Amino acid sequence: MITPAFGEDNTAWAFTVSVSAYMIPDESYVSPVFSADKDRIHLEARYNDEDKETGSIFGGYNFHSGNTLELNVTPLIGIVFGRSDGIAPGFEVEMNYRNFTVSSEGEYFFSSAEKESNFFYSWSEVSYAPTDWFWFGIAGQRTRAYKTDLEIQRGFLLGFGVGNFSLTGYVMNPGWDDAFAMIHLGYEF
Repeated sequence: MITPAFGEDNTAWAFTVSVSAYMIPDESYVSPVFSADKDRIHLEARYNDEDKETGSIFGGYNFHSGNTLELNVTPLIGIVFGRSDGIAPGFEVEMNYRNFTVSSEGEYFFSSAEKESNFFYSWSEVSYAPTDWFWFGIAGQRTRAYKTDLEIQRGFLLGFGVGNFSLTGYVMNPGWDDAFAMIHLGYEF
C-alpha cells in the first residue's frame, strides 16, 4: 500500500537545485529546476522545460511505499507561462530496488492559446549504481523544447556523485544525424 509520507524526517524541508545544459546541433541552452519537499508537499519551479523562454510552477502530493522495493509517486499540477501558456497536470515516479532505479516524469500540457499546441512530455531513466558515487544506464524523452527527426530521443547516461552534488552526462540519439549531449548538475540540501 502506498502511504502519504515521504522520507524519514517529515518535519524538515528538503531542497534540490539542478541545471541541465543541452548541447544540441546549432543551439545550446540551459534548463534550471528548483524543488522543495516537506512531508507530503512537493513544490517545483522550472525554466526552459516545457518550451524555450517558458517558466512553470508545479505543486504536488508525495506518496511513499516500501523499504526493500521503494516506490515514490508524486502527482502534480502546474501553470506554464512565457512562450507557451497553459496548465500541465503530471507525475513523477521513482522505484528503487537494491542498486537499480527506474524513474519517469511526465506531463500533459494544455495550451491556453490553441488545442494544436497541446503536448505530452516525458523523461524516463533506468540506471544501475554499483557504488554510491557512480551510476550508468539508459534514458529517453519526448519534448517540444527542440526538434529532432525522432519522436522520442533515447540514449545513455553516466553519473557521479560527491556528498550532496551529482553530475550526470547523457548522449542522446547516438548514431543519428541529430545526436546531442546533455549535462545535468544537481545539489540537494
